[in-house]
Amino acid sequence: ASKQLTVHNTRTLKMDDDALVVRVSHDSKYIAVSLLDSTIK
Repeated sequence: ASKQLTVHNTRTLKMDDDALVVRVSHDSKYIAVSLLDSTIK
């Protein structure tokens, strides 16, 4: 059984650097982005 993720753009966040990894929380409420400058947004 595979899961399907549906994404709706409600807000756009500009990043100062390129993204390395994007993770979605288990409850699908949050998205974490790891950037090349060693920060997480």
